[in-house]
Amino acid sequence: MIGGCSGSFAAPTENRPVYDAKAPWNVRRVPFRRELYGSRTTSYFLRHKDTLILIDQGLGAAPISEFVLAMLEAEGKKEALIHCVQTHFHQDHIAGLRANELLFRRGITMRFYSPDLGLFRTSTETMTPGESVMKQVLHSQFRESYWPVTIEKLDEIGARREHVSFVPSNSLQIDDVTVRTIPLAHPGGCSGFRFEIPGVGAIVVATDYEPPAEPETDVVEFFDDAELLLADIQYRDDEYEGNRAIGQLAMSRQGWGHGTPNRTLPTILACKRLPKRVRIVHHDPKRSDMELRYFYEETVNLLEGWKAASAFDYRLGHDGDIFWF
Repeated sequence: MIGGCSGSFAAPTENRPVYDAKAPWNVRRVPFRRELYGSRTTSYFLRHKDTLILIDQGLGAAPISEFVLAMLEAEGKKEALIHCVQTHFHQDHIAGLRANELLFRRGITMRFYSPDLGLFRTSTETMTPGESVMKQVLHSQFRESYWPVTIEKLDEIGARREHVSFVPSNSLQIDDVTVRTIPLAHPGGCSGFRFEIPGVGAIVVATDYEPPAEPETDVVEFFDDAELLLADIQYRDDEYEGNRAIGQLAMSRQGWGHGTPNRTLPTILACKRLPKRVRIVHHDPKRSDMELRYFYEETVNLLEGWKAASAFDYRLGHDGDIFWF
């Protein structure tokens, strides 16, 4: 399930006030719609039998938490273990922590898996080396200066919390799901996940990845033969290079940690066994539904030029997408 697949920050549907010297009161209202593709930031949910896995804590964690609680209630379960794996700790991937209703429920245990990205080891930030980063993030987010519910109050009323750290490139075992991880090129670091599920195959999450000009062999192998691949193409190639604006600003976005059609798609096509379904995520929040549709059609034209348009089931991801295997 895709709870949220907007990138960088939320993209709410609205009528935006725009300065216009010729308009009454110098203000013109411009509609902006993100109802089709969705506005929430990154969060995904995976269920295999009784194994429940939440990937990232972006704003999409809010509808996912409601979905999971309703599911548990329908099944008569008052207790559950939720495995919460984290790609990295940029704000758009943790912004939904306070909206995640699972954190506020007794009977729930949330086991957080935090990647050790080498952060804060030489930093002046008040993070403790060797301690789970998510544990520290929670303590920083749930404090009176930012939020009325403190971590102490959460301890009283909410879910039990557990913490596990891992190094990207290591494997995790979550019940009978083997989780392979890989470091991805992104400022501050990021972990990709390959969930290998018995009887199903592999589901790969590779958001926030900036591929080099030539496909990386280890990433190609990581994508190979996935039943579902969630991949990041946030920028057009000329936007990435700074030759075209997104919204009002044209600037280089090289080194910002996101993919382009001519970098991400060749990485996918280099797989010996192509993924069966590919969904593009981390949509730029400056793009409306219509602009995202245009962008998608441009990438399809690119695939057609490479005679690869029918190589796999290829679409943009939408908030609320559900996949059954």
